[in-house]
Amino acid sequence: MPVSDNIALEEQLKQLGFKSLVKEVKMYIKAGSFELTIPQSKKIKDDSLLYLLEFENSGKDTRLKQYNLTLQSVKIPKTVINGINTTKLEKHLLKADTFYNDYYLKDKPATKEETEIIELGKRDLKLLFESGGLAKEISQLLMFKYWPESNYKEFIPDDSRLKEKYQAEITIEWNNGEMLTADEAYNKAKEIFNASKSKEMKEEHPISDEVLDLVTIALSKGENYMAYNNSLYFIDKSYIHFFKTRDEAFEFAENNISDRDRFAVLHFNSVKDILNQIPYGEELQRQLNPDPDANGLYNKDGNDFTDALIDHFESQQLLLFDKQLKTNFMNNENLQYLKDNIKYMGFGENMYRELERNLGEGKGEFQLHFAAEINKKPFEATLNFRKSDSTDMYFFNNYNASLEKSNGEKNEQTFYLNKGKGVTAKEAYNLLDGRAVHKDLTTKEGQPYKAWIQLDFENKDKNNNNEVKQFHENYGYDVKAAVEKFAVAELSDPEKTKALMQSLEKGNVQSVTIEKDGSSHKMFMEADPQYKKVTLYDSNMKMVAKESLERYKAGMDKGAKEVKQGQEHDKKKDLKPATKAEKEKLEQKNGKSLLPKKRESKGKGLGVS
Repeated sequence: MPVSDNIALEEQLKQLGFKSLVKEVKMYIKAGSFELTIPQSKKIKDDSLLYLLEFENSGKDTRLKQYNLTLQSVKIPKTVINGINTTKLEKHLLKADTFYNDYYLKDKPATKEETEIIELGKRDLKLLFESGGLAKEISQLLMFKYWPESNYKEFIPDDSRLKEKYQAEITIEWNNGEMLTADEAYNKAKEIFNASKSKEMKEEHPISDEVLDLVTIALSKGENYMAYNNSLYFIDKSYIHFFKTRDEAFEFAENNISDRDRFAVLHFNSVKDILNQIPYGEELQRQLNPDPDANGLYNKDGNDFTDALIDHFESQQLLLFDKQLKTNFMNNENLQYLKDNIKYMGFGENMYRELERNLGEGKGEFQLHFAAEINKKPFEATLNFRKSDSTDMYFFNNYNASLEKSNGEKNEQTFYLNKGKGVTAKEAYNLLDGRAVHKDLTTKEGQPYKAWIQLDFENKDKNNNNEVKQFHENYGYDVKAAVEKFAVAELSDPEKTKALMQSLEKGNVQSVTIEKDGSSHKMFMEADPQYKKVTLYDSNMKMVAKESLERYKAGMDKGAKEVKQGQEHDKKKDLKPATKAEKEKLEQKNGKSLLPKKRESKGKGLGVS
């Protein structure tokens, strides 16, 4: 039953069903936080619940203002696709979800065994996604159900349709001094959710005249199965496809499911069949007279002999049709996708013809070769492509790169792609030449982060690849600050400054102009994150010795040198030991107090950020 607002906050939370939050609320109030939002998650069978409690300052007290409940109910189809059992996969993800919650809420790190379960679930989930069709749709449902929104956005850019279909939200406020409990709110949200599912709306799809013309042409070619985009209100020629066999039609429909597209398949023998089977408006339906035997070979009530005869005719052209369908799909989709991959990765457009030839041959895997000379150093790469085990799609998985240095030594490394992105050809050249590159990366848990990476040529991993050193943002390297230590003329222009920083982050040796003592010097520099500096070269690409760097640094012109020395002398005079009281005051100012920090919300499963 509803809870009254005339009792203490602690007792309110207990009676409302939020007893576990009492300690946390007290902690925030003690720390001086009076207006806050605290989440609580709960699972009931296939239902995931996220309560967001909003508190406000009321005079001297903190009171519960309201709470929001998001109910998410997703049932995963039980099936086995490409050797992956979706039921077992969901159990892995459910365990991983528990491990994450333990980490975020209890600061309990995952054990080695728990980490393996997390990685296994992620691997199978991505394999399903890359398989396409029904497998991809199931993988997206699992991601939506168990992953934070920040993680699944890469695979589900627009989740509005999923939220509309699988979620219900309500806000619970005080009403005449009473508020519904957590369980009562759940029951209310469940009623809303079930009502939306049970409400059946009759969809009507206006059909363009061009579609009806194409139906007539398809009949003349023996194509009696049509797949049409059932998620669109208006059906025109861009959203229909005709097939000779039922299997091919359904295969196409399954392979083209997405957040926005869902294809339905129907069998027809006349234009009237199309109009009868696709809802087109009640007025037109009333004008149509049912005629189940419009075609002598096909009977709506079923005829085994006739159906077998039609299947026999269709099977004669099945192999030719299958080949044509796959070739068209390759030309329109896969080929363009791989072209974009190659171009984005910096390998140009010269391999397009060889790419198309290899795709046409239908081999399980193939390689393309790239060679160039950069700064008089031979750079080569072998691009590796592999056909999916479950579809006809090819993927650009990785490439093996090598760079022959001026001393005759050759450095080699295999670089892997993730969703068509990774280390570009020019970045690979810079890494193999010993420099560092700044990249956007992701953790094993899918969290994005930025870091400088550099190859460690002294150590190899188990695959005989060079180990990769990483310098994260918290390592404290600021490339712009390192450049600003020198009298670089480009820093006076914001656009040139931006271009300079971008070039250094790509790992390039960038030309700069040093203006010092009234003269200009053309020089070169590269980023050195490990030692938190930039390396300076003269116009002949010879490294400037450490003892000579001062002459190129900013703010050290001859006229200013003596003034700076005087200022440093004054600063030394002002320095004196800090008292104990001053140290304690400084620690409080720097945030080293005993007050607990406010926890950031880490939404799980419901995509609340």
